[in-house]
Amino acid sequence: IRIISDSTGGFVSISAADGSLTVAAGGPAGAHSLVYEICQASYPLNCAQATETFDLVLIETTAESFDALPPEGGVAGNVLSSDLLDGVAAQIPDVALTEISSENGLSLNAAGDLNVPIGLPAGDYMLTYEICSAAYPTFCAEQVETVTVTEDPAINAVVTNTHGDNGDGLQ
Repeated sequence: IRIISDSTGGFVSISAADGSLTVAAGGPAGAHSLVYEICQASYPLNCAQATETFDLVLIETTAESFDALPPEGGVAGNVLSSDLLDGVAAQIPDVALTEISSENGLSLNAAGDLNVPIGLPAGDYMLTYEICSAAYPTFCAEQVETVTVTEDPAINAVVTNTHGDNGDGLQ
C-alpha cells in the first residue's frame, strides 16, 4: 500500500496489514481525502488506486484553574470553559458530557458546572469527565479536574469596648 495524496498534510498513515487509517495528533480538522495505491504481492505491476474520504474531528480538553472553595460548597466553575471542538469553544449540544468518576460527592450538571457539596473537609478533590462530539459520538476525550476546598476560617470574638457599672443595669 502506498499513499498517493493526502489532504491532511502527512498526518494520516495507512496500515499495509489491514488497511486501517491512523491519524497522528495535531492533524487539521475537517473533511479530508486520502488517495492510495494497492498492488498484488505476486505481481507488483497489477495495481489499483482508491480514494478514502473522512472527517477529522479534534477534541481538546484542558484542566481548569478553579478558585478554592470554602466548606460551604458551591459551583467551582464550568469544566467546558477551556475545552475545544474543532478549534472552537466546546458547547452543549455540540458535545455530549459524561461524568466518569468523582471523589466525595463532586458532580457535574448537564451544562458542565462542577458542583462541590457542603461540608467537605479541606483538601483537593478530583472529578474525571469525558466529552464526545455529538456528530461523531466515538470521537471523545477525557479530562481530570481538581478542586481545592479550604478550611473554614475560625471566628475569634474580640471585645473592643467595655461598659462600667453606672447604675443602668448593663455591664
